[in-house]
This record gives sequence, C-alpha cells and structure tokens, in this order.
Amino acid sequence: MLTSPISTTTTTTTTTSTIISRPIRRTPSPRGSSPTTPSINYGWKVIKNLYMCGRQVMYTVFLWGTYGKDPNTDLLTYLGHLTHTSSANYVAAGNCGPQCFNRYQKQIISNSPSGDRFDISLLFLCIKVACENMAGMSDPAWHTVGPQLENCLYQIKQQRNTVMHEELEMSEVEFQSKARWLRQLLIDTLNAAQQRYAHVSTTELAEVTQSVCDELDLINSEPVGVDDLLMQCGPALQVDLIREVTTLLKETFKEDAFMDPLSFLSGNTLRLQIQKIFTKIRIVKGKQQGLQPEVKFKDLLSLVQGKSSRPQIMIIEGLAGSGKSTLLTLVTAEWLDGGVGTLQNLNNYQLLLRVQCRDSHLTSFKDLLEDLMLSASLEYRSLLPRLVKLCRLLVIIDGLDECNDQSRLLVSDIVNQLQRVPECTFICTTRPEALQDFVHTIPKRYDVSIVQLVGIPMELRVEFVMRYFKEIQRVAKVQGIPIDNSTTDKELVKIMESEKRKEHFRLPLNLVMLVWLFIFKSNIVNETTTQTELYHHTHQLCQEKLDERLANNTQTKAMNKRLRQKKLKTWLSEMHRTVLVALSKNQLILSEHDVSHLRHMCTKLDLPEDEVMSAFLNMKSTWTPVDVMEHYSAPHKGLQEYYGALYVVMTLQGDPASGGIMTVLENAIGVGEVHLSMFQNLLQQVACLLHLHLDPVPDTLAREVVDLLHAAGVTNRDQWLDILEGSKASPAILSAIIRYFPVPPPAFGDNDDDEDNIDIEDGRVRSYSHLLPHLPPTRIKIDLNGDSECLLTPMLPDLHRHSCTMLQLWHHFHQPRTTHAASDYIVQQVLPSGGIKVLVGQLSANVGCHLPTTLTHIRLAITTDLQAAIIPHLHHLPNLHDLGVHVGAAVTPGAVTSLPDLRDGDGGSSVFLRLSGVTSGQEERACDLTSRLQPPPGFWDIWFPRATLKEEGWQKVVEGLAVRGVRVEGVRVPTDSLTATQWRHIDTLAKTRLKARSGVTRFDFKRRGWH
Repeated sequence: MLTSPISTTTTTTTTTSTIISRPIRRTPSPRGSSPTTPSINYGWKVIKNLYMCGRQVMYTVFLWGTYGKDPNTDLLTYLGHLTHTSSANYVAAGNCGPQCFNRYQKQIISNSPSGDRFDISLLFLCIKVACENMAGMSDPAWHTVGPQLENCLYQIKQQRNTVMHEELEMSEVEFQSKARWLRQLLIDTLNAAQQRYAHVSTTELAEVTQSVCDELDLINSEPVGVDDLLMQCGPALQVDLIREVTTLLKETFKEDAFMDPLSFLSGNTLRLQIQKIFTKIRIVKGKQQGLQPEVKFKDLLSLVQGKSSRPQIMIIEGLAGSGKSTLLTLVTAEWLDGGVGTLQNLNNYQLLLRVQCRDSHLTSFKDLLEDLMLSASLEYRSLLPRLVKLCRLLVIIDGLDECNDQSRLLVSDIVNQLQRVPECTFICTTRPEALQDFVHTIPKRYDVSIVQLVGIPMELRVEFVMRYFKEIQRVAKVQGIPIDNSTTDKELVKIMESEKRKEHFRLPLNLVMLVWLFIFKSNIVNETTTQTELYHHTHQLCQEKLDERLANNTQTKAMNKRLRQKKLKTWLSEMHRTVLVALSKNQLILSEHDVSHLRHMCTKLDLPEDEVMSAFLNMKSTWTPVDVMEHYSAPHKGLQEYYGALYVVMTLQGDPASGGIMTVLENAIGVGEVHLSMFQNLLQQVACLLHLHLDPVPDTLAREVVDLLHAAGVTNRDQWLDILEGSKASPAILSAIIRYFPVPPPAFGDNDDDEDNIDIEDGRVRSYSHLLPHLPPTRIKIDLNGDSECLLTPMLPDLHRHSCTMLQLWHHFHQPRTTHAASDYIVQQVLPSGGIKVLVGQLSANVGCHLPTTLTHIRLAITTDLQAAIIPHLHHLPNLHDLGVHVGAAVTPGAVTSLPDLRDGDGGSSVFLRLSGVTSGQEERACDLTSRLQPPPGFWDIWFPRATLKEEGWQKVVEGLAVRGVRVEGVRVPTDSLTATQWRHIDTLAKTRLKARSGVTRFDFKRRGWH
C-alpha cells in the first residue's frame, strides 16, 4: 500500500493536461468473452482505486493543510498547541477538536501520529478540523457541487460510502466510465489543494499527481480479486468495518446487557443493569473444586490472552443457576462500555460475537454475521467474513448444554471457520454433563482452558442480595411498576445472615428467587428451606399471582375460584408434560406445535391464552431478515427441569399404579430412548420433590431415583450432598444414597494420603450430621466460617468414630470472644479422634496445654491475659512449622512471652501476628506487645485488623517497632486508614526503618483467608 504522497521514482515533470489525456490500459478480457462481459473483478478494482488512490489524495491534502505539524506528534497534541492566529476550524470553532472525535478515532490518532493509517472518513474529519484555510465546519461549500476543494474532498468521502453498496458486477464500459470520473475527481482535488496552499510548488503537485495516476494505471491494468484487494486494502477496509459494525453490535446487544431472570413474577419486564448487581463469583481452574487454584474474575481473560499464537477456547462449566449466563451478560455490558470495567483487558477485542445455543434460527457463521450486522452484510457482502477474521474477536457462546440440531451446526461452523484466526478467543458456558461432548469436537488448532464456576462466596451473598433487591426497587420506581415496598432492607439482611451459609445459596439463581419470594411473601423462607422448595414456592407464587389476574379478567372473572384453579391445574399438568418432552429433545424453546397445543388447551378450558402462557413461560422475539419470530420457553433451564420433575412426581402421586419413575418418563416422552445423562438434574429435582408430595417417601421410589441418578452420572460427594440437602435427609433417600456415597480409604497414621478427605464446610454440616453415623471410619477436614457451636453441635457425638485431620473455626479466630467454653468443648470433642494437623480457633490455656504433637499449622486467637498462658505450650510441638496468633486489645504486654522459633526453607520466619483494634494512644502498647511476642527470626507479617490509626499513629507504630528491634517482612493496615499519598510515606518509612522488604500493604480485612 502507498503511504507517502511523494513518488521517489519520478524523475521528470509531467503536466496535468498530459496526465489527463493518457489512456487507461485495458484489462484483457477473459478467453471466450466479449469486452462487455460483466466481471466481478471490475467492482473490486473500483473499491481498490478508492481505498488506495482516494485515500492517498486525502492524506496529501491533510499533510499540506497541517504543514506546521511534526509527523511524530499526534494530531490531538498538535491541535492543543495551535495559537489564536491559526485559521483551522479547531481554533475558529472554540477548540472543538477533541469533541469531534469518538473514542475509537482518538485511539487511531494516538497510534498513528503521522496520520498514515487514517482511513478516508477519519482523514475527511481531520481535514475539516485541523487544516488551515478551510471553510467552516457547517459551511455550504462542503456540500455544494463545484470545483472548490471542500466539495472535492466531500465527494471522495461520499464515494467511499456508496461504492460498497454498488453492484460488484459491471461491464468493462461501465468500469472505464467510473474510473475516468474518479481519476478526474482526484486530479481536481489535488489542483484545488495546491491553489489553496501557496507553499506547495507546481513541481510537487505534478509529482504527486503522477504518483496517483501511475497507481490507478497499475490497478486498472491488472486482474484484481478478493485476496489481492484484502492484501492491499484490508487494513483500511478493516478500520471502516470496525467503526460501522461496533455501532451495529452495540444496538444489537443493548438488551443483552441487562439481567431479568424472574421478573415475570411481577407481570412486567424489568431491565436491571448487570453492573449494579454483579458481585465477585468464585472460579477455580481445572475440573475439581478445591483441587485447583482459584482464578480472580478480573483476571479471567489472562488465562487465554497472550498464551500462544493459536486461537483460544475457554470453557466455563457450572451447575444450573451458578451464574454462567449472568457472567456473559456482564462481559457483554462491559464490552459495550468500551471494555473498561471489572474484567481486565476486555478492550483488547475489536468485535464481539454472541451466540445463544437455545436459539434455533441460525446454522452457520455466515448466518450469524447477517443476523448480528445485517446492514454491514449488505454493504460488504462476501468480504464481510474475511474482514471479520482480520479483527481481534471475542466470541461468547452461552449454554452449550442447550444446543439443538440447528445451533449445534452453528457452533460447529463458527469453531471451524475461526480455527485459523490467531487473535480469536471463545468463552463458552456449559453444564458439567455436556462438557466432554463439546471438548471432543474442538479442532486441534485451538488451545483449550477449562474453569469451573463455583458460585458466590459466602461473605458476598448478602451484598449480592441487597444489590439485586435495591436495583429491583430502583427500576420499578423509574418504570412506574408497582412493587411491594412494605418489607425493609433490614428484614432481608436478617434473613440472609441466617441463610447465607447454606450450600445452595452459592448459586445466584437461588438468591434471585429468594429476593422475589421476599418481595411477595417475606415470611415464606426459613432456615430449613431447600433449593427445590425455592422452585416450589416460586411456582406456587406464579399460580397465586395468575389467579389474582384471572379474577379480574373479563374472560374468567365470572368463574368461581375453585373452578379456575381446577382448570389451571389441568393446563399446568399438560404444560409440565410438554416441557418435559422438549427437555428430552434438548430443547429449551418450545416448538410451534407445542405452543399451538398449549394455546388450544387454554381455549378448550376457557382461559385467556396470553395471560396464562406468560405466567409460567418467557416469550422472546427474534428478528430475522424476513420475519419476527416469537418463541416461548421456560424462564430458565433449571425451571424447565423443575416443571418436568413436577410432572413425574404429580403423576406418581395421582396414580400409585403408574409403574415408577422410569415408566412415567417413557410414557411422557412417547418414542425414543431415555438418555439418563440428559435427565440428571431433573432426577435430582424428583428426589427432592418426593418428600413434599409423598410423605413418607416409599423405599421403592427412593431406591429407584437414586439408582437412576447414579446411572445418569452422579458420582461425587457434592452431588450426593445436594440431593441429600434437597430431600431434607429423608430416611429413605439417605438409606439409598449411602450405597453410592464415596469415602476415602479407611487408613490412618502418619503415612496416610492426606489429599483424600471428607471436607465439611458451613453449608454441609447438616447433611454430614446425618451421614457420618452411617459411614465407615474415615478422614475428615472441618473448615467453617460461621458460628461454630451452633453448626457443629449436631455432629459432634459422631466425630469420635472418625479421624479429624483439620479443624478450622475461622469465626472464633477472626472474631474471638472473652469466653471460650464453646470452642474448648468443640476442640475437646475433636482431638481424641487423633491425627489432627491443622487447628484454627480459640482455646483456653487448660485445653491448649494438651495440644497433640501431630499439629503442623496453627492459628490461635488470644483475648485475655489468662488465655495468653497457652503460648509456652506452643514451644513443645515438634512438628509445628506455621503459626499465626491474633492478639486482642485487652491483652497486656506483661502477660505474653515470645512465640516459637519457626523458620521456612530460606531461613525466614513462618510466624504471623495480628494485633486487633489498635486505636490512638495505644501505639506504645502495640509495640511492646509485638516486641515481647517476637520469635528469634522476627515475623513474616504483622497485621492490624480494625485499627483506627491515622498517618501520625502509623508513623509512631513503625518508629516504635524499629526502636524495639522488631524484624518483619511486611506490615498490613486497613484499606481506609491511609490515603495513597500517606501510604507511600509510611511504606517508605517501613522499608527504611524496619528493613521490611514488602513494606506496608493496605488490606480489606473483611476478606477471609489463611492468615
């Protein structure tokens, strides 16, 4: 591509009249065709003439009109230094320059100081804003046809816009006419520019004009195809495409940037801004939760960016309702906002393509491009896929497990089409059961990464619920939608504080249902509510809300309530069966036949169709080039599976002779084999619904559903625990699960494999309290953040049968009490089991003196002088190599002694210290405590949680520690205690006076962690 307007090969001066009269060399006609045979190559030549030579002419005018500009200075900087004597419109219009350029244009200007990479549209804008002696920005001269420079430039710019819309096929005669007109326009533009700018000599004008005409002759004399056009003009075409398509995509995706999963309950569409709701989601790398490192959400793209020169596919797997679609909604919203937000480096991608696997109207990459950017498809035609592949692409594919026959073809074609595009990244979501089916189809050219979406961490669940609740209230108020505001934020917080530790509330969808239930029935959720009961209550609420509307509907208000409910029950049974059949075909969206059938059922029952359908199903409109299609589906795949499970259980309840779960499924589906892996989540819902409708649960049904779940692929502990919790440990279900529940090998002792343990966390305590009495002796790890005594009490008597290798009571460590009878009792129950290696919590000295020698890691809270007597006993633990002590505000320096000498492999300290609640005036006490506690090698870290000191106080602490000879690698202070400037001052002081290599770190102490 020519980037300089000056030809370095021209040695003679040629007059303008000579150049104009030179004939254009004709392209040889294809063999066997006449000179007038239409050829698509002529169309490509017109495009190339404009993008090569038209851009060159405009760039020349830009250089002539900004003759005082250094080519190494970008245009915005140049404009900022123009004086009031300049005639540029930037000055004349009152420094309008930066406002004339959008974010994308500013980025191009910054990346190309000389302007040699500007496209025609940007060059035209730059000339209007920056060039000297041009007509005003709104002057009619720009649009008035004539020989003036302004209109010549405008016609070149307009030709760029129109040439892409013209037919590519044209005869040679048509092409010659077009080429002559364009040649004359370019020459007229150069002549008008030379007359406008006196510093441009006639010789320079002739050289530039000759260069342009030579290039035109070269293009017009040689065959031009798509490949040649892309090679020569690809970058310029790509710039145009990105600018136009970005606008189209922002319009297409604007609705995908909002979250609205269950607002059908209110009978209205609520457009909730995802950025106002989203909280951190826990993501782990690899397939098994807890066995692979955690990935910070903001760094998610770092797993694929810069990894290699190959295209990347990241697969995010997660359970139903774990937030997969929500995460992609956030990605979409932040990309639309320019890629600046939570997710780092999202702005590296020039284009975003989004696929919903539940949709069924697209089958190819070409279809997708036409669907997302129809006007660009009409403009660029067969060039569009080629140009898109030149861009840095982010393709997000939502719901691989929801693929139907059509979307499966679409995904396959996209993946195959883009496998040779190095700057392409896929982010795909799926449920675990569909993961391997997709992995096996990925071409070998891709690098594949797999991460697991675990859900919302316990400490952030209250925040998520409150943000969601407040966003509902805000949007409802703006849209004038009536929402019950009689319940208060404090009531919701109170419910969440008691509910947040439940394992099923790690899933965002369950928290969303909790909020809606709270809005309409604040007292319906309690501490025993299971995930299935959330679905059940939500479905019941839908029916109640519908009945309220039917009571006022002209078609049904004359019916008595009993009759209405009977009719609705009949329709619901058919809807549940229809949704179950769709699920068997792996279809979330109902077919036209199914929708017609359900509408017919409404007519038959004399129920208003739209009112009833919209109460339980979501309706989505899809725009195609020829039509608008309306689709009905369950609001979420989890609800679809609940509807199907409800059909199975209600059939069993209504007809005890129906033959069992498998028989009901086979009869409902009608034809074809029942693939159990497809029904894994439905069967889990069945297991959890049985106790609601059949009490007690018959042993035969409990055994059958558990056997089917095992055959469907349920094997790991978390899956069985979810079922156990959902069924409220129904004795029949519990008895059936024990046969399949995996336990570690029954071996104890120092040489045991410590990796395979039963891990008991807050949300699993209740389930394990039922399971442990039935399990063989095994290794156990207890890791709790909640109030331990109320959580652990149900299972303590059964711990004696097992070996507890870890007991972490973080609540007692982070928020210690002045009395510790409860924690003493828990530890005394656990220690006799033998083999404990890790201990976190709070103990009295009486219990602490009996700590076993097997301990290797300890975190202890000390809140009183009496409790400080435990410290000497820590010196007699031969295997201890990692220690953290949390010392409270009430402990006096005289009550403590030095901590054990523990060193890491490099000879540094492995002892951490927390000094809690240091306030102004307590700096000396804090330094004395630290000095007396210091082990011989010093400390690794000293933390100051809940300290209220300001800069002067921290300066006293650092100086006091230095005077007392305290050695420490780093000091950690609360985030809100220092400004950035103050932090830098204290950090320098710590590195100078304490020789602390890590200096001072500001830290959010609400976060939980090993330290």
